[in-house]
Amino acid sequence: MSKFNIKWEKYEDDERTILVRLQGAMDISIAEQMNHVFDEIIATERYFLILDMDEVSFVGSPAVGILMGWRRKLIEKQGNIALVGLSLELREKLNLMGANRIFRYYYDIQTVLTDFYWEKDSLMQNVGLRLPSNHAYVPALRRLISSVVTQKGFGRKDAFRIETIVDELTNNAIEHGNPKQEKVSVDFNMDYSKVEIIVSNMSRDVDSNDITTIKDKFNNPVVDEDSTRGRGLSLVKMLSDNLKLDINDQGTTVYVTKVREV
Repeated sequence: MSKFNIKWEKYEDDERTILVRLQGAMDISIAEQMNHVFDEIIATERYFLILDMDEVSFVGSPAVGILMGWRRKLIEKQGNIALVGLSLELREKLNLMGANRIFRYYYDIQTVLTDFYWEKDSLMQNVGLRLPSNHAYVPALRRLISSVVTQKGFGRKDAFRIETIVDELTNNAIEHGNPKQEKVSVDFNMDYSKVEIIVSNMSRDVDSNDITTIKDKFNNPVVDEDSTRGRGLSLVKMLSDNLKLDINDQGTTVYVTKVREV
């Protein structure tokens, strides 16, 4: 196996980040060298590590264990670790050891920094969509939103719940909106800790009494055991952390907040 070498440097474009370049075979013999380097890095008080593994030829399970220890200590200091430049072969071997459930893989350093900033600074990201008022488009929207939250680190349980909320609200907006409406609006705001979903449609012709009745049904949904009506709203209430309705003679908007499960 090729000789192991490790070098690190402060990343100039971000005062919180260390770039670590690894080369050669990462087997059990490197433990002392790795831990010595980690002590040096921690002393800099920079707790976001980017591991450039483009020239790594082998990673054994002891080395994965060392990196897991690094990650645990970094997270305790509100930091994190990312792996960059993995070959397809190395990525597959790491996956067999379960490393993909612990570490994040990236193709380039800039993408890592974007994720680090988003996670540490709780930056809000926004997606605004205008969907044709047709139920046939909802499955594609649902899959898109689920994919986005998964890529941003939300767990599978959260992704499924968010997907279900989007499905229910969008179908309701299409079904109960004005027959003349051509599109419904779906706005999606997300930071590291939560997702906000806003779904709007054009209202049917309603007066003040209708609005009062709709609000009452929204706040106190009743499920008829002999019918499927009302079940969707009850499900959304159960899956979300906050739910609000805004309705007038121009349109109906539902606001949902889903907090990330830790």
